[in-house]
Amino acid sequence: MTLPAWLQGLSDPERMRATDAWAIEERGIPGIELMERAGRGLADLVAEVVPSGAIAVACGKGNNGGDGYVAARLLREGGRHSQDRHQRRHGRHTQHAAHRPSRRGLNQNCHC
Repeated sequence: MTLPAWLQGLSDPERMRATDAWAIEERGIPGIELMERAGRGLADLVAEVVPSGAIAVACGKGNNGGDGYVAARLLREGGRHSQDRHQRRHGRHTQHAAHRPSRRGLNQNCHC
């Protein structure tokens, strides 16, 4: 299967997990900080591409879901109406994604 040009260069999940592990273990960057940075990047991009209107962020149970929770929180803090929707099929949230929900008061709409 050939990917569209705009998808070239995106990491697959295995490579992204390895990159996260390297950043955490070798560079000493806490996983929660990586999640905050990724969420900030997504929120900034959304604000640039879609400067107004309501936003819905779909969040899975993994660390990318945690990134989504951060992005939704930051968009709300910036005055945007944003809702996060989580999907819980099988299993639990990963360690870092589990820290993003309402347990830390950052996300009022998640029921994890």
